[in-house]
Formats: sequence, structure tokens, C-alpha cells
Amino acid sequence: MGFQEALSRILGSLQPLEAEAVPVRCAAGRVLAEDVHAPIDLPPSDRAAVDGYALRHEDTLGAPVRLRLRGSVTAGEVPEGELAPGECVQITTGSVLPSGADAVALVERVRLEGEWVVLQAGVGRYEGVHRRGEEVRRGELVLPRGTRLTPRDVGVLSGMGVAELMVARSPRVGLIVTGKELQSPGEEMRPAGTYDANTGAIAGEAERLGCRVVFSTICGDSREEVEAAMGRALELADVVVATGGTGIGSLNLSIRMQKEFAQDVMPFLLEERGELLVYGVRSIPGKPLAFGLVDGKPVFALPGWPLSAVVTFHFYVKPALLRLMGVREQPREAAVLERGVEKERHLTKFAPVRLRRRERVVAEPLYLPGPPSAARAFRALAQADGIAVVPEGVERLEAGEVVEVELL
Repeated sequence: MGFQEALSRILGSLQPLEAEAVPVRCAAGRVLAEDVHAPIDLPPSDRAAVDGYALRHEDTLGAPVRLRLRGSVTAGEVPEGELAPGECVQITTGSVLPSGADAVALVERVRLEGEWVVLQAGVGRYEGVHRRGEEVRRGELVLPRGTRLTPRDVGVLSGMGVAELMVARSPRVGLIVTGKELQSPGEEMRPAGTYDANTGAIAGEAERLGCRVVFSTICGDSREEVEAAMGRALELADVVVATGGTGIGSLNLSIRMQKEFAQDVMPFLLEERGELLVYGVRSIPGKPLAFGLVDGKPVFALPGWPLSAVVTFHFYVKPALLRLMGVREQPREAAVLERGVEKERHLTKFAPVRLRRRERVVAEPLYLPGPPSAARAFRALAQADGIAVVPEGVERLEAGEVVEVELL
């Protein structure tokens, strides 16, 4: 099936996770599970926007004028009494305006003469004033459901008196990396060993999205090892992501025939234990991608080559995790190709690119000459700012044509 059909099948099988309440101070990075409306006006009353003198603007008409200084107001104080005609009050930034005052004269614009304040120029109505509800009106939509909260958002909500928020529960991810040749970094290299690059990369990508990796293991290729690892991951996690074991040249064989291929057990296990919804996608990298539901939980089987694993994570797993968190769809960046890109017409190609911003955003394709290796793949990804999508149905995009780029 094509890339878009595969993605639609994946997303169509998922619903957002249940919401949970968290203190607002702990909500940065979480995703709102409901709209947030302002509980108060902000500012909650007319406030001084500058240090100066609160007054009635009409008393300054026909300036120069002299106003009697009645006292002072600082932040946190409630002014007493109404300002009478011809009076003013010294006031600091953020303080509540006295009743009757509708303007603040900058301190630099006045001259003190004992108990009198002299103004050489008039002051307009609401000059130097932050008006009640100027920033937000009570009941106004402040942040919509699906917003990933920034520290700034948390500050705004805290400033409106919001103490608790309903946010989507963070997805728990179980990670399985298959391959009998794989070793953990730090171990002494075996003669036929390969250091595991996928655990750190995929776990890091998931955690950066706000997920929690609750299970992670490296296991061999046998059915027994993979099945045991998947069972444990399903016990602990909401989503299981495996790399490797998705098939090599066996995509043209039936699932039943693949029982003979020990290294290709993931699609078979998905079909046997649950519902296999995707197996084989017309994309490069990512042809042998598999996806299914086991015990109602999404299980992804990504290719084992590190470049393929990270790329397919971004285009298949990441949208699924965002759907579980209720995040609104995030648009890709449009960029102009610096060099042409070729591929087979029937495939979607995901090409790492480096971005530069000129009059327009320019995408430089990063090629991987020579035989594949984990080190070279991650070197290209480390240099990349994003992954360009070259759609199915074209054989070549020329320099100067526009592509969509998934930002890394």
C-alpha cells in the first residue's frame, strides 16, 4: 500500500488516551485535553502601566495645570476613596487606579512644587493605563484543546489563577530492538557484533515528544525471544515499537510462509496475536514497515537499519503518538530543493536534507554514497534539519521545485 493509505490506517485505529489532572506548575510540555477559558479578566482592574501620577484626564485640559497631590498608591494596595476634581495620586507600575482616575502622567513629565504637581501638557484618557480585560476577557478562549503547553503558556495560565489543568496522559512506550548481533554500547565488541544504535535514537525521539519509555530491551531474532519481549512490553506500555524482524526479501511471500523465516517474526506475531493492519509500504526507506493492534494496543515493527528506523518513526510512529496525546496536526515546512532528487515512480521517498534560510527556505539533499552502515546513517541524520517527502507518482524532482519537509 502507499504511504498515505498506511498512515490513514494507523491513525484511524487510534483514539486519544484518557485525560488526567496535573498542577499547572507541572504542565509544561503536556498537551491540553480540554479548551481553557479565562476565569477572570486580565488585568482584573484598571492598572498603572507606568510610574507616575494617576489623575482625571479632563483636569489636564488647557495645560499647563497644577493638581493637588493627595497621597500615593503602590502595587498590592487598594486605593481609598474617589479621586476628586483637581487631585492626583502618585502611583507605581501595576498598581490599581483610584476610583475616578482614568489616566497616568509619566513621572518624567511632571514637576513637583510642594504638595502640587505641575503638568505642562495634557494627558489623554487611558494614557499610561492597562485597562481591565485589555489582554484577556473572562470566558474568552485562551488555549484550545490539543495545545502543547510551553513554559510561557504555564505562566499566562498561572497569572489568571488557574491551579490545575486537564492534560492527555503521556503515552508509555515499550521498545524492542531485535538482532542477535546487537550489543549495548560500552560492552566489549564481539567479532561479529554490532553496537545498538536504535535504542538511544528511538527512545530519545519518543521522550522528546513527551512520552515515557517504560520498557526497553535488546533481544535475539527467534520467535520465542521476540514473543516474550513483546508480551512484557504489552504489559507495561500503551504503544510498542520494535526495530528489525519485519522482513527482508519475504514481502512477496504470504504471512504463513514467513513462519519459515526466523528473522521475520514480527508481522506473523501481529497477525497471530492481534490484527495486522499494515505490512509493506511503497516508501523508501520503510518498505517492510508493519503495524497492528495486539490486545487493543498499537504495535509498530520498524526496519532495523538505523536510518530507516528513525525516518519511519518520524512518519508513522510520531503521528500516532501525537494522536494518542490529542495533539493537533502539525504542518510541515515548505522548502525549495537545491539539487534534484531521483527515485522509482511507485515509491514515496524520504530524503534527509539540510535547510538554509534565504529569501525562501532551501533544502540541500544529503546523499549516502557507499554501502549502508549505522555510523554513516546517523552522521547524515546528525547533519540533517529535516526529511523531505518526495511523493509517489514522480521519478524526479528538479532543483528549484518545492517539497514538504518534516522538521527534525
